[in-house]
Amino acid sequence: MVGIAYDIGSRLDGRWYASEEAKALGQQAQRLLQSMDTWHDSEFRILKLAWMAVDSVAGVHMMVNMTHANDVDNILQRTYANRVVEGIEYAIFKAMFEGNQELLDALLQVAFEEQKRDDKALKYASWRWRFLMYENYRTYFTNPEEAVGHLVDFFADYDELVGEFEITDKYKTLFNAMWREHLAKK
Repeated sequence: MVGIAYDIGSRLDGRWYASEEAKALGQQAQRLLQSMDTWHDSEFRILKLAWMAVDSVAGVHMMVNMTHANDVDNILQRTYANRVVEGIEYAIFKAMFEGNQELLDALLQVAFEEQKRDDKALKYASWRWRFLMYENYRTYFTNPEEAVGHLVDFFADYDELVGEFEITDKYKTLFNAMWREHLAKK
């Protein structure tokens, strides 16, 4: 049921990440993770949802500490994953749609600190493109037109290189919502 609400909401409109429904889902995931002594692959799958409940810099650091305390192995179903960098993505979207630059800056700072701390973070192409996106997110509040333009171009190039996949459609929906949000504020 939880997965269905997330899947439907996020596909309909990228702004869903800043909704009350998303926050409630994040709090539910966060409580579940906090109640467990040890996390396994199944629990790490809901970590992104738990990050959506974070609404302060102190909350960012609490989630980083909680993630590191349970981070035994960065291999998730035979795929490398830095769980902090992976986990903060939805929280980043939420911060952008809420207009919370302080939270966005804290989330991005944590991601780039993880990159320095984790020698595998830039080894794989998928992680390098994630950090390229995060660099663009940094400029969202200072120059939203340029940031969204770079992100749209990035995914157009990505589609050209590897073909159109479900993941690129998700990001296109998100960036279209960002663009509409920006135009509404003008």
